[in-house]
Amino acid sequence: MLKRLMVVLDSDIFQPKSLDQRVLVRPAMLLWKMIYNILLGAVTAAVSLWLVFPILNGSTRRYALPFPAWYPYDIRKSPYYELTYLHQSVGTSLVALGDYNIDMLISAMMMYVGAQCDILCDNLRHLGGDSSDFASLLTHCVKHHTKILKCKTPNFTASFDSRQKICRFAEECNDFFNFILLGQFFTSSVCMAMGLFRLALVTPSSFEFYTLSFSILSVIMQIFTYCWFGEEVESKSSKIAYATFESEWIVQPSHVKKNMLIFVESAQHPVKLSTFKLFYLSLDTKKGPTIVIKRLYCFMTIAEFTARQVREVIDECGFVQMGHPPYSPDLAPSDYYLFSKLKKALERTPFFF
Repeated sequence: MLKRLMVVLDSDIFQPKSLDQRVLVRPAMLLWKMIYNILLGAVTAAVSLWLVFPILNGSTRRYALPFPAWYPYDIRKSPYYELTYLHQSVGTSLVALGDYNIDMLISAMMMYVGAQCDILCDNLRHLGGDSSDFASLLTHCVKHHTKILKCKTPNFTASFDSRQKICRFAEECNDFFNFILLGQFFTSSVCMAMGLFRLALVTPSSFEFYTLSFSILSVIMQIFTYCWFGEEVESKSSKIAYATFESEWIVQPSHVKKNMLIFVESAQHPVKLSTFKLFYLSLDTKKGPTIVIKRLYCFMTIAEFTARQVREVIDECGFVQMGHPPYSPDLAPSDYYLFSKLKKALERTPFFF
């Protein structure tokens, strides 16, 4: 599917036709590159802090690893500990690099959909005054629009039958990253919730505090990047119908105006990228995934306020804080002696109610 999308992007109809169109799409590409570098810095800082955190807080003396895990060997022996630490560092870096580039690839695909909408709007604005040129150029614009959107075209003329090709590109892009985004948003929400809860419990300005902060910042930027480019696609595609009326359509014959109005009617619905229609990639807090960030922020403020209040009361009362025991203190000795003897005596005894 990705290879087919790359072939479509390389076709002539998707290429800028003039220097002005190249200048028109350049800001979107520069914005994507800027977000690429910013997110790369945040991800690098988060991964680096996670990997060097045991070294910074001195927990390597207790053979602590960046990510606690079970291994079928004793990691407290050298060189097993050093090799395991190196394995986690390399593995985590590669996973983060792959995940990050998948995010930016999907963002680039959304950026290209928005750029095609800009090119289409420019083509529509420069439709000529000659009726024959206007009709042929309008047919070309309809073909371009259909390739982006993959929407069904009313059979009002044979020249517009090719319009069943701008929805297609957008819909195939959406099909490509449906499962990816669904998994990303689910795992990102869980990681943010757990990270915000831990952030409310750690000491401010500590190494763990900065590690969690950069991790949460990376996840927020990931979600914001999807929502930003999804909002750009929706905004730019909504201008296609208005761009048609900026052409010299007034002097055209009635049959050309009729075809143009049918095109405008079908172009009034903007492109909305989504994840299985569960929520749309938009900055709108009522329908986009940004509502997740809003809810998690409320949770963080409540958890942080509650945790701080509890710690202050404990300190005022002079209580000594103890760590969690390795077993549940609710287990009574009777669970091991009395009840087991009772069950043995009642073995194979039928009960009738």
